[in-house]
Amino acid sequence: MINCGVLTIDQTPCRASYGILTPTASRQETNAFQKMAVANNIGEIVANGDRMAKFWSKANSIEEISAEAYGYHPKDVVLKFVERPVIRWYPDKGGQVDIFA
Repeated sequence: MINCGVLTIDQTPCRASYGILTPTASRQETNAFQKMAVANNIGEIVANGDRMAKFWSKANSIEEISAEAYGYHPKDVVLKFVERPVIRWYPDKGGQVDIFA
């Protein structure tokens, strides 16, 4: 087998374009999201309790709250640029070749 050097491919820019994070950044983002989700859930429970208290005399208060919460919400489609990977070849004789640079 002939040794022609070393080829390295760094997918970090591509993954970042897709929103794929490093393990540390992913844990930090998940932690922040969970804290926010807990606060939002507590807020929703309180708001629903307030609505129930306001509508306590109506027969369909639960139906009104669920219809309000689960209405139709259209989704947005977003197209975005994806970074190319960093591809480098280090030949045996020295130097480096950057591909897509």
